[in-house]
Amino acid sequence: MILLTLTCRYYTFYHLQMPFQTNHSHSYLSPPNFALGKFTNTADSEKPDSEKSRKNNKLFYMKAILKNFQDQKTKQALAEKAHERLYFYLNSAKLTLDRLDTIKNNVTHSVADQKEIDRFETWFGSIKNYKTHIAHVKSVIDCIHKRFEDENIILVYDVDSEDKDTFAFVTVDDIYKQHLKIHLCQAFFETDENNELFNTKLGTILHELTHIIGDTEDFAYGEDDCKKMDKQLSIFNADSYEMYIESFRNMPSIK
Repeated sequence: MILLTLTCRYYTFYHLQMPFQTNHSHSYLSPPNFALGKFTNTADSEKPDSEKSRKNNKLFYMKAILKNFQDQKTKQALAEKAHERLYFYLNSAKLTLDRLDTIKNNVTHSVADQKEIDRFETWFGSIKNYKTHIAHVKSVIDCIHKRFEDENIILVYDVDSEDKDTFAFVTVDDIYKQHLKIHLCQAFFETDENNELFNTKLGTILHELTHIIGDTEDFAYGEDDCKKMDKQLSIFNADSYEMYIESFRNMPSIK
């Protein structure tokens, strides 16, 4: 038995976690919408695609590993959709950070590049004043993205959670952090994603993953505090990553 520290959105506490069990179920996910060659925001409900099409589209085909959702089909669907959307926006962020790392020292930038620089600097500070921030954020996002690719993130419905202020918390099943469990509490499923710019379900999962993968803390919460916080600390703040990833969700369609 291993003693692990669990970090949730509002509290840090200790918990005894039993060894990894393999009695989990797998669910196949559908990719985001594409229409006439345009990328469309997936905040709306996705149209199901065939399993063959999903398998052929490796970029968006990932399995969500689920536990404790036996008779909770609605909650299971919400968890699956959050997992799917997060993987999609992690791909967007990964490509963007690769680009920023390439052009960060350029004297001038295109309109599109400047838009992405502005997005990054909103949450992580000036790329000129904090020269290592792009590489650090890129490293954290790359590591989380790889965990999705390796399919070792497990979403657990935490039926015993009684704390109404806790959305989720994370545990690991071994000292090598090979399997990461995101425990989803009742507040997670009550999030109104269609009317909220930030603090979404996908953002909550990302927030918890940064704690265990990026060793982040909770120095600031929410849009306003994250924008105003000391940007030297921003690369170690979980909500800064959440706000950054969620901002991709609100991009207009691109031709």
